[in-house]
Amino acid sequence: MAPKCWPRAVFVAVVVLWLFGAHAHANQFGRILVIPLGNRSQGTRAYGYYQYRFRLMNVGTAEHRVGLMIPAVSNSAYGPCLAGIRGTYELPAHCDRIVSLLQPCLPLAGHGLAVWIDGWRQRGMVLIPQLSLESYYGPAAGNVILLSSGVSEKVYGRLTRLAGIWPLRQSASSWPDGGGPSPRWRPVPVQQMSGSAGLLESSVRTGMPLQPTTPAQICLSGQPVEKWSGQWLGYSSYAALVITQANLRAMVPRVRAAIWSYVQCGGTLLLLNGIKSDVPRVWRKWHRSGSSGIPVQAKALSSTLSHTFAVGFGLCLEAPERAVGRWNNADWSGFSAVFGQPIGALRMHSPATANGIFAVVRSLAPPVRSLLAILAIFAVVVGPVNLLVLGALRKRMWLYVTTPAIALLFAAAVFVYTAAVQGWSGVRRVTTFTILNQAAHQATTIGWLGYYTPLTLRHGLHFDRQTELTPEVGWGWNGIQSYGYQDLHVGWGGMWRLPVSYRYINWTHGQDLSAGWVTARVPALFAVRKAAPSQAHITIGRDSTGHITAVNHLGVPVRLIWYADSDGRLFRGGPLLPGIITELQPAGHLPARPVQRGLRALFLSSPWPQMIATAAVSGQNSLHPNCYLAVLGDSPFMESGLAGAALRPAPSVVYGIGLGGEHAH
Repeated sequence: MAPKCWPRAVFVAVVVLWLFGAHAHANQFGRILVIPLGNRSQGTRAYGYYQYRFRLMNVGTAEHRVGLMIPAVSNSAYGPCLAGIRGTYELPAHCDRIVSLLQPCLPLAGHGLAVWIDGWRQRGMVLIPQLSLESYYGPAAGNVILLSSGVSEKVYGRLTRLAGIWPLRQSASSWPDGGGPSPRWRPVPVQQMSGSAGLLESSVRTGMPLQPTTPAQICLSGQPVEKWSGQWLGYSSYAALVITQANLRAMVPRVRAAIWSYVQCGGTLLLLNGIKSDVPRVWRKWHRSGSSGIPVQAKALSSTLSHTFAVGFGLCLEAPERAVGRWNNADWSGFSAVFGQPIGALRMHSPATANGIFAVVRSLAPPVRSLLAILAIFAVVVGPVNLLVLGALRKRMWLYVTTPAIALLFAAAVFVYTAAVQGWSGVRRVTTFTILNQAAHQATTIGWLGYYTPLTLRHGLHFDRQTELTPEVGWGWNGIQSYGYQDLHVGWGGMWRLPVSYRYINWTHGQDLSAGWVTARVPALFAVRKAAPSQAHITIGRDSTGHITAVNHLGVPVRLIWYADSDGRLFRGGPLLPGIITELQPAGHLPARPVQRGLRALFLSSPWPQMIATAAVSGQNSLHPNCYLAVLGDSPFMESGLAGAALRPAPSVVYGIGLGGEHAH
């Protein structure tokens, strides 16, 4: 064999051995292999994105364009649902890459994965078992806790018993990446039993008494943390992460950044055997002693914790592993009170309720009076006036020409008037609260987005891969989204179902909400969370006379800014135009007893638009030293989503940290 053929032969041999070995479940379409990477058995979920990962391999010598779509087979659905999650990828010769498709918190109308190669759909499909439950019932409200592979057997067993629901089964190729070795120990699963039956089986085998618990599902990762996902959206549906200090330090920087982004966006991290230096530097000063920063229901938990840190909108709890291994029901109840908090803040609202909370346009009612006036004028013109004029001209036969001409003229007038009132390009409205970490150049944003268009969009909405979108479509009951009967209504003709709204999302170039998300003359609202790098900032310093000044580098005007120096003195100024040095005026001091309303409390305040409006008026009372609070009319940290849409102003707030004191300009 010629020397130049050796690389190709070795590559093919490795692929064949791997394919018929541990990964015999691979699906081959010509020269393309599609391998599901043990997409996690997450069970039910209350919020966040569901991540599916696939390995794509091109074993041929030609480049191919591979398209993936979930689902491959469509089923009937009730109410709002996802009809398709798509992604298209370029695969050069002998290419091996991992791709992911993410599903927002809506049910899928179907099952399986369809594959396209160079524009041609392939026969057959890739089976994804977890899609069947999501397809028929949708994601129900539930708490899922992810444990890293380094968690001890004692801690794992203790948490599974206290949780009250049998742990989720993990295969050797379990999420996040699949294909790695399984843990050396594994619980005995009870596959066909309900949660209560699984708890009973656990009690019989362990001799542990049955006691009231807060249900949660414990998910043990079978993968080394080095191979975990580098997208924080992949963790967004987890109620909490339990990671050992050794696992955290073994993570590659991209994965570690995704974990801290998850926490900053409101997540809960239980760090076993962690120390203060494991937390990012800017958040170490937000250390909270004792039980401060956790709910009243969780006070019993504080005795087992070594540190509590407020990390953005989330919490990092540090505890010795041996202490967690001795947790009782009171400790578990305290922990569940912590990780269960975001469900209320992230729950969906019905469209009518959401529009009442955050109206995209001032009025959805049509201009009835104006249209009636135009109709009355039309009746007079097309009737008496038309007849009188043609009679005077002795051209009554022209009625067959003038009548449709006048009708077309008034139809055009109605169209032009409606377009003049509502516009052509639509309206968007945004209100956000952003924690701007200027030391780490990181922006963490929560808030709401709203869109209204007079015409159905052709291209849909576009966002990046770091933005979580929760559509306010209002399916569920008890204030927590769970697929139910809210789309069923009883009328004179009996029970009937609202029309199904199919939505499509494409991950080829970012996050494209391509169809079904925004319809004509119907407001579309989304709750958003985002964690992304940002170079935007506000520089606080002193001029030559010693006065406090600020320079706006956010890119949008600042209406008002509050700044607290290291001594607790407050300064106020505004407006701040981009790039202009503005002097801040003294405005008193921080309260002697600061308002105990940290960033976590703001995150848990529901609904967010009301919280942001309150923070824009009185948020300075919750400032910390060397931090600022700026009120804006637009958010520079959230993409518009809809190009050319007119902006209807709403307050957005930026909470700046990591300043490090004032500097001379």
